[in-house]
Amino acid sequence: MFRRSRSPDAGSRLCFLNRQTGTGTGTGTGIPDDPITQQRIYGPDNLGHWDDESAADQDLEGGMKKELIAKIQRYYDRVKIIDEGFCFGLLDPVSNIVVSEAIAQTDLALALEEEEEDYSRGRRRPMLRCIFERSVDGLVAFLVALFPYLTNYRAVWYLNKADLDPLVAAGLVIKHRGMERTFGFQSDTTAAAVGMALRCAAAAAQHHDPRKFALAWKILSPSLCKINTLLSSPYAARDPGLIIDIWELLEQPEPPALVLEEAWKLASKRHGSNLNNHAEMEMQVPLLPTLRRVLLTTIHGYYLEALAWLPKDKLRGSHQYHYSLLHAGHCYGPLDPVSNIIVNTLWYAQAYPLKLEKKMEIEAISTRALLRVALRSLYGLISFLCTRHPALTPGEAMQRLQLAGAYLQKADDHDGGVEEAEAYVAAANAARHPKPLEQANFLGPSNSMLKGFSDLLEHKEPANVRPLFPAYFQSLANCKPAQETKNTNVLGPWAYNGVMRTIVNFWIEHNSAVGMAKSAIEMYNKKLQVQPSYEVHVVCGVNEYAGGCANPTKPFDATCLCSHINFLATQTAAAGTSPELFFAECSNIGSKEVLLCCPVAMPLPGTEQVRCLYCESRGRTIVHPTKESFLGRDKEFEKMLCGERQRANNEMISGSYYITLSLDNLEEDRIYGDYTCDPGLQEDVPLDDIN
Repeated sequence: MFRRSRSPDAGSRLCFLNRQTGTGTGTGTGIPDDPITQQRIYGPDNLGHWDDESAADQDLEGGMKKELIAKIQRYYDRVKIIDEGFCFGLLDPVSNIVVSEAIAQTDLALALEEEEEDYSRGRRRPMLRCIFERSVDGLVAFLVALFPYLTNYRAVWYLNKADLDPLVAAGLVIKHRGMERTFGFQSDTTAAAVGMALRCAAAAAQHHDPRKFALAWKILSPSLCKINTLLSSPYAARDPGLIIDIWELLEQPEPPALVLEEAWKLASKRHGSNLNNHAEMEMQVPLLPTLRRVLLTTIHGYYLEALAWLPKDKLRGSHQYHYSLLHAGHCYGPLDPVSNIIVNTLWYAQAYPLKLEKKMEIEAISTRALLRVALRSLYGLISFLCTRHPALTPGEAMQRLQLAGAYLQKADDHDGGVEEAEAYVAAANAARHPKPLEQANFLGPSNSMLKGFSDLLEHKEPANVRPLFPAYFQSLANCKPAQETKNTNVLGPWAYNGVMRTIVNFWIEHNSAVGMAKSAIEMYNKKLQVQPSYEVHVVCGVNEYAGGCANPTKPFDATCLCSHINFLATQTAAAGTSPELFFAECSNIGSKEVLLCCPVAMPLPGTEQVRCLYCESRGRTIVHPTKESFLGRDKEFEKMLCGERQRANNEMISGSYYITLSLDNLEEDRIYGDYTCDPGLQEDVPLDDIN
């Protein structure tokens, strides 16, 4: 099978990663022709691998586990409690032991949870291990449940630095990941996450009743300063009367949510009194695969916001914005990340429109393609900084980006180094831009209009500047004709049939996701009697693998119970309103019933996340609701951390890492081509080479 013609950009797409020297052409593009300058281009092959992180962590864990158990023994020696007193909780380890013992000796009335089996009960496994080992397991589970992309090995490392203090260790994770200024320590999301982490910790430690343990800490959470005062004297932990004092506090009414103000305040004081233990950590860059995943989550949030700014008719009614966003809408440039995505998308759609003979209306952004452009944006950001500042390592560049919220102009200190234009060429090459030199020239300092937008954004809110972008690109179109590109392919019968099957499968999945999103927003409108009603703007994330197998008697049927969906929706009769982000959980079987539909907040850089086991394990970035229940939220994490699921935490992180490593040659790309069949063509051409 042979393809007689191909996209005019395909050749550059295949060769530009080999270009490591200056890329000037001497044609007045503004790109410097400097053969000495070396572009430092980074991507999936040279940015650190999961295997490197896993090996380093396992080396660390070997000696640290024994060290942790020795420390725990010293804590238990101070209180002489070895029954049900665990050293995890919301206070320091010794206080946690005393409070845990008090909780074990009290009777708390637990509300029955409808149709829920308590999978987390510790007695499902024989309690043969000592309290010290079980406490270590609980502490590790607490941190692992609280933070995505945190391996068990790395959790042990943080706990050792924090002397087994769970909230101090959590603070170290936040600080080490550069989230200290943006993390919502007292948000509803964090409160729910800490509650789940307490329950997971108790379950992993084989506590006889994890629900009771978590509920008790919730009741005590407003009184932590009082408990801390009671336990502050040197011998207070051995006073039996303290158990009675804690029982009295447990008689208080249950608060609506965990109250974390006092917990974080006390943890901050304990962290400050032990700074010497953390000094060497300040000099270390977090491991690259972890930083990469955290940055990807931040960048994904920018794409959701950009989709809300792009007009619905251009995004859905024509393939132009859709194609341009997913192939050229990168978040690097002279503006803020969201504005960069918008101007890069508009510029490429205007300058190089893709002309197709077929007509199509796309109402859903491919989840994998959206992840791919976010991933390529990240590679572009890192390559820009490392090219512009030759002494910078990739890890240092990623740390700068994390502290700056993936905002290139904040991460770049503009102090000397290589010219911006050359750095933009490196970014475009790393990001696999179809027109790398042209994009670098567009984004470079010679573009006075973008410089003007940049100056405006320094003094005005982005919401007041972004509406000006379309008029600029319209004026650009009036003075410079567009260069239409075609993607026409003549294929042999075998290749043609394969491509057609791929395209049909894409539209089946597309229509299913769009149908579920429309059903969900219709249910939301009826249930809450919303006026004016909402309608779907665009579907922007789907994980069809939530829940277990829907047909366990059919081993080759991969259909799962539910889909988790993100979509943007606007109120139909409310002029000037911005689209809002929604989450929906829909059944994949039968009539595809909508189980949940609710608005969710746009994710902000460096903030806490609502976790879902099923979405994380598939490498899907879906924004989930803070308060509502859904498949994959609590019970599934408890089961995993108790060893009841097939995939443990480390394996889940490893698997999702490789899913999100490269994402080249997606099947979804086939929809952006015109195809005809020539029965006379019999040569073999790999399907991956077909546009």
